[in-house]
Amino acid sequence: MATMLAPLEQSNLTYGGVPLKRCPLKRYTLLERSYSPSHPDPGWRAPVEASERGSPRFFLVDGVGCNSSAERAVLRQVLKGRPIQRVLPIIISQYLIDLPLVDALEEHPLRTFSPEEADWFIVGAAPYSSEVLSRLELLGGRTGHLSRMRALAACLRRLSQRVVTKRSRMGHATKMKSLPLFVPIPTLNLQNTVGVDTLHELLAYNQNNAPVSLGIFDRSSAFSGGTNLRYLTLWNQSVVLPHIASPLLAKHARRTLNPAKAFWSVASPLRARLRRMAHSETRRGFVFHGDFGRFDAGARDAMRNLASYLRNPHTFVARGDMNRDTANSGVAVDQNASSLSKLPSIGPHGEGVPSSAHLLEQKAATNTSTSMLGASLCFAPQGDIMSSRRLFDALAAGCAPVVLKSIGDGPKEYLLGNLPFHHTVNWREVALFIAPRGIQRGESPGWKRNKACRIREAAWLDAWHDEPERLARLRRNGQAAFLASMDVEYNPRGVADALLQVTPILHVPATLHTQPNDATHATPRATHIAPVGYGS
Repeated sequence: MATMLAPLEQSNLTYGGVPLKRCPLKRYTLLERSYSPSHPDPGWRAPVEASERGSPRFFLVDGVGCNSSAERAVLRQVLKGRPIQRVLPIIISQYLIDLPLVDALEEHPLRTFSPEEADWFIVGAAPYSSEVLSRLELLGGRTGHLSRMRALAACLRRLSQRVVTKRSRMGHATKMKSLPLFVPIPTLNLQNTVGVDTLHELLAYNQNNAPVSLGIFDRSSAFSGGTNLRYLTLWNQSVVLPHIASPLLAKHARRTLNPAKAFWSVASPLRARLRRMAHSETRRGFVFHGDFGRFDAGARDAMRNLASYLRNPHTFVARGDMNRDTANSGVAVDQNASSLSKLPSIGPHGEGVPSSAHLLEQKAATNTSTSMLGASLCFAPQGDIMSSRRLFDALAAGCAPVVLKSIGDGPKEYLLGNLPFHHTVNWREVALFIAPRGIQRGESPGWKRNKACRIREAAWLDAWHDEPERLARLRRNGQAAFLASMDVEYNPRGVADALLQVTPILHVPATLHTQPNDATHATPRATHIAPVGYGS
């Protein structure tokens, strides 16, 4: 335990029996807390009393233009009861959050059918689902998608004018009060998905009525394309949602709680192997499967060099150009082009038929999931954006995530950015966070300039690996947090609950922001409240 608690600045850490040199850099951007076996496990939940957290009642705006029932029905027919990743390529399936989320919100007990009783408006549209259908050439293809987005803009315009068409036999219009608005738009490029008209209506509502919060998967996406920066106000008020994890790992997480489920009883060599690994408390080693060719400011190159100094076993399956970042730093990536060959064809009954390229991708994904189930710690570095599905896969697998980011000279709390539901999940109890010091683009293998830093960082991770009790606590907390609040595909109700627990802190009552010169039309204003997970 003494080694584990020793700060990295101390000189008594060793590597191969040799005392480690000090890292020449003064900043140590690691997040860890003191630990003793006698200390009670604080658990994965954020330290906020349930009475303070609260959950508001909401009105689901699903009138003409804001209703996505037709798109979701067609997409469900394409999936035909199969996991999303089994039919659609991962570059699409991991972001298809709005499909299960809107389904869950429709059936949520906090939904009210009276606008007067609501605290929030939530738009029932599913823009990304509509865009996916356009790629599959369904419901009118791209033309149909653009038409639906124009209808969404018109719906938001009516809402901004405080008039909404209620769905009734008479189709009459009723005046509604202005309330904060939430719209799920999980996409890398807002303008490409919902169109300029919709974004202008959202900005108008945010300025003239009440705060608008978008449901996205990474705030850093605002900088992945120049058009996004025009709508930075909306990005800053957004709520980060989880990626959709690997179905194999998500099912594993659920069945870990109930081993009697039929999945484990079916005779299969793969399932027998997964069952042994799932229930093993002696899982060992580090794992990373993925690309190195990312615009990540050198995070993955530093991770590779750090891993070369690990004492414990580690498995790296890497592909891609190691130095891609050096030539085109900051250039947006077209993630749609690589997915075209993996799109399914549509069968005679509207079902998706996976392509051969997608089946190969599935085989690689299964290998990655199997490796995660056998490891103790899984690297989850930033990629083209700060977040990655790899983090949620690790949580589901019961593999402690090691989140690596490049945060420059920012405070270490920046490591906790772009993570979902800080007011529900205490992230420091479910993952390890590290910003490799002296990080540089194109840090080649054997890079000597920051060798002392990488060795000490590896020693820190090895010390974690060598504390099985402490590591088991982290793994259990991570899996429990995933099951309760981040399993989008198999527990969308839990994701909806976590989302609603975040909304109370996104604004404060209008009485606290009354304008002296216009008290009659005072509306809530967005506030920036530091998530409790940051200081936990």
